[in-house]
Amino acid sequence: MLTKTKKKKLRKAIFKSKRESIPIWVHLWITDKCNEICSYCHVKDNSTEDPTISDLKTRIDHISELGAVGVAFMGGEPTLRTDLSDLILHADSNDLISFMTTNGKLLTPESIIGYSALGLDILEISIDGYDSLECSNKNIDQLFQNSNILKYLNKAREIYGMGVKFHMVLTPETASIGNVNKVIDYAKSVKIPISFGFAPETFSNENSEHHNIKYAIMEKLEHQAGFFSIIINDKSYFTSSNRFNRRYPPKSCDVGRHTLAIASNGKVYICSAHPIQTETDFLDVDLDYFKRKRHLAHIELAGCKKSCHSACAYTTSYMRKHPFFCKIKSNMMGNGFRYNF
Repeated sequence: MLTKTKKKKLRKAIFKSKRESIPIWVHLWITDKCNEICSYCHVKDNSTEDPTISDLKTRIDHISELGAVGVAFMGGEPTLRTDLSDLILHADSNDLISFMTTNGKLLTPESIIGYSALGLDILEISIDGYDSLECSNKNIDQLFQNSNILKYLNKAREIYGMGVKFHMVLTPETASIGNVNKVIDYAKSVKIPISFGFAPETFSNENSEHHNIKYAIMEKLEHQAGFFSIIINDKSYFTSSNRFNRRYPPKSCDVGRHTLAIASNGKVYICSAHPIQTETDFLDVDLDYFKRKRHLAHIELAGCKKSCHSACAYTTSYMRKHPFFCKIKSNMMGNGFRYNF
């Protein structure tokens, strides 16, 4: 639950970040294992050993010590960890906003209520379509149509105030108008907001069909997004994505200034969209790392932008610049379409 303490920390961090580079949001990989094999995902090797619960708790403590506001539990598939509840509770005891991305396959009524009762603030369910797709098994029909999962997601929202959202990665296989329409219609019907992330590396500039797909879907989503839309992304994300498609890179990136991604072995990733490890150990990171922009010494972001339009980095940047918009969207995640000002 987003407590008053967590909200106060978030407000302070947002306003402070306008003056200086400070960490706000940290993506923490708690496993590299996954129970699915999606064609667009970089996670392909299930042989990597998971970090110990002790190591992860130490990293969560350091996230809090740095003054960060939130931690996102990433994978792989986080729900494969049997000690996930301990990690959620530890983040909550540090007054960190906790976020988890899952494919939902291992969610049960008991785990949903359990995670929310322990303090999980936002549960993001990754889906790729309404019906089955060749590139992925993460579809709404399989996950929700014959289960009580939706019922208990709503209970977790009502009883514990846990935010629930869908997220869809846009690739040539998922970004057809028909598929996206069905997913949005379902999100509207169950009053669960949805975000989209453009994966440009999956599109070929030499493929005319890919070219047509990405322009068509970005224009459609740009038209549908807005202040009171079920779509969480601001309209500007899709506008910017279309500019990116036309070879204009995004104007700014928060990676290394206000966000960090931590690999399962404790090394700092370049970013969540480009999970290439740097030589930096996260426990050696201090506030000077952000203030002196040491992270940017590892890469030239201008070169990075040519192959990336990360929804994670963009959303963090937008949240800092437009906190009022994000307050409305956070209310949507907790309470359907009820807005509290």
